[in-house]
Amino acid sequence: MLKAVLFDLDGTLVNIDGDAFLEDYIAKLAAALDPWIAKDRFQEALWSAAAGALASPHPQTSNRAALVEALAGTLGVDPHQLSSRIDQFSLETAPAILPGGSPLPGAREAVLAAQRRGLKVAVATTPVYHLSVVKRALRRGGAGDNQWGFYPTEPQDATQ
Repeated sequence: MLKAVLFDLDGTLVNIDGDAFLEDYIAKLAAALDPWIAKDRFQEALWSAAAGALASPHPQTSNRAALVEALAGTLGVDPHQLSSRIDQFSLETAPAILPGGSPLPGAREAVLAAQRRGLKVAVATTPVYHLSVVKRALRRGGAGDNQWGFYPTEPQDATQ
């Protein structure tokens, strides 16, 4: 019996080039972390850490937490400080610099149809993003007012 529907964010719920979005996000995140971590070093370490962390099972840890832990280990920095700086960037800088997006025809209707059938709906996207970035993208795509379940939850912020 079907109990839930998982929707991809980029190109499914929101008309946005997910690869370009990720590229812009990472470049600007790297610039925001510089000089604490050199931009080129951060970007190289991110791709290396992502490949290892996301390919390994981590059933008690979110993808984002596994990625931050692996990235911090690769860079030799404190994972809590790294996570905090990424969160700060996501909350303070990302809203002004991230590319827009627009609703995709039928996306909102598909989510609402699943909800009307009593199904849980969830959204999937790149584990680098802070929850506030995902929620902003959903709003840009016209699906921000739906009842989404986010797991695992992240620290709440005023922009949500």
